[in-house]
Amino acid sequence: MTSLALSSDPPSHQLQTFVMSSRRVFFLIASLVAFVSVLVGCAGEDDADAHGTFEADEVTVSSEADGQLLRFSVEEGDRLPAGPLGEARSGRGSPDERPTPGRSIVGLVDTTQLALQRRELQARRRSIRSKMRSVTAEAEVLAEQLRAARRELERVRTLREGDAAPQRQVDQAADEVRVLERRMEATRTQKASLADEVEAMNERIAQVNERIRKSWIANPVAGTVLNTFAESGEMVRPGEPLYTVAALDTLILRAYVSGGQLSDVKIGQRAQVFIDDGPDRRQSLAGRVTWVADEAEFTPTPIQTKEERVDFVYAVELRVPNPGSAAKIGMPADVSFGGEDPSSATAVSSASDQR
Repeated sequence: MTSLALSSDPPSHQLQTFVMSSRRVFFLIASLVAFVSVLVGCAGEDDADAHGTFEADEVTVSSEADGQLLRFSVEEGDRLPAGPLGEARSGRGSPDERPTPGRSIVGLVDTTQLALQRRELQARRRSIRSKMRSVTAEAEVLAEQLRAARRELERVRTLREGDAAPQRQVDQAADEVRVLERRMEATRTQKASLADEVEAMNERIAQVNERIRKSWIANPVAGTVLNTFAESGEMVRPGEPLYTVAALDTLILRAYVSGGQLSDVKIGQRAQVFIDDGPDRRQSLAGRVTWVADEAEFTPTPIQTKEERVDFVYAVELRVPNPGSAAKIGMPADVSFGGEDPSSATAVSSASDQR
């Protein structure tokens, strides 16, 4: 009986020992997996030659007119095409020409006062042109009178040569010709003055037309609206920002390299850019170096280079095509300078051909 009681306890003790051993093995395996993950992550980070963040060439569109914003159809996230106003904006169109509203025309500032001012100037121009027509008619009458006076002078001189007319009659005919000539000269001067007034009025009307054309707000570059700063109905002034737009199909990656890496970075060099694509994946994008700083600067606070944090770094900019808008402004990225400068590659190949 005693032997049976003693033999019944060991199985439970052995089971408890087995469970505790299994837990230790499980925690040991989990620790190894975490440690390997950290090592893999650190190795991936060490593979990067530089780190940086994405930027974009942002264009701030401002108002060129002063007044109430009657229409403004821009919202953040809108994709807008580039929309120059063509001949209407360049001044080659007719004075009353208006741009055809479209997706590129995104707003309009009130032009009521400008339109009234233009009407006033046009009325004054019509009045001046009316005076010019009167002066022209008067000049035609004087020209006819002058021709008759000159004929009379010639006739009287002929008679005088034959002693058929007195000298006094010749002098009177000559005086009449001189008076008409002076009146013709005054008429020509008056007509030229009126023509100058018409030209000045045309310039003033052109200035008003240009101000009216500038009241139409056209999107200057194709891209995506990032921020808006105005609403329809607000009062705006010249130079006041309305919205910012940027082309997101190609972004700028601003990264930093240490002095030891600077000799390996060349303008035109191709590089691989890596961004996070989910919790455990990375996406690769092709980039090209477009600018390298010629002066060192202190390491920016959020930036780490390949080595441990250094005192001075050089800024580098890369153009990165962004198909599908995978990269975003402000997103961090890693850079690997694996490519070579196309010009240097061409030089090497030509040298090898000569050999």
